[in-house]
Amino acid sequence: MNQESLRSGLPIVPIRISSSAGKFTVPCSHRDYLGAVLNLGIERGKIGDFIVGDGWAYVLCVKNMEDFLLRELSSVKRNPVHCERADFSELEGRQKFTEITGTVASLRMDALLGLLLKTSRSKASEYLSGEKVFVNGKLCVSNSAEPKEGDIISVRGCGKYIF
Repeated sequence: MNQESLRSGLPIVPIRISSSAGKFTVPCSHRDYLGAVLNLGIERGKIGDFIVGDGWAYVLCVKNMEDFLLRELSSVKRNPVHCERADFSELEGRQKFTEITGTVASLRMDALLGLLLKTSRSKASEYLSGEKVFVNGKLCVSNSAEPKEGDIISVRGCGKYIF
């Protein structure tokens, strides 16, 4: 079986959101797209992550929300938008990565977050105690947790990182 036939059985679908404003498009961020979708009354658990570009975004949503999203989402941050179902193949290679390098005093989650977020260890600890840090999809609240190579670290409001 090829990947597309496997993906067709998934309960999620990719949606492409494109600005209809042409050269008058106001730049939109992840936050703008997320806010526009949540403002429709869709629960956060019904949508996945957004991949955002210049005048476009892709969002993954559960199948039973597809028609509603296609029909109801008409603007994002003053931009008129058009939504259509996309293929999973369009998502491949769309995410951009930036390499972050540096040295930490010890291999602990608070020290690593300090490096990634360009902040102090004490400020990074606030993200952990505020339950905003997830490692491989699981909540992490321990300052002393030791990240492993390949871990995916998500910090709400800040981004996603691959260690």
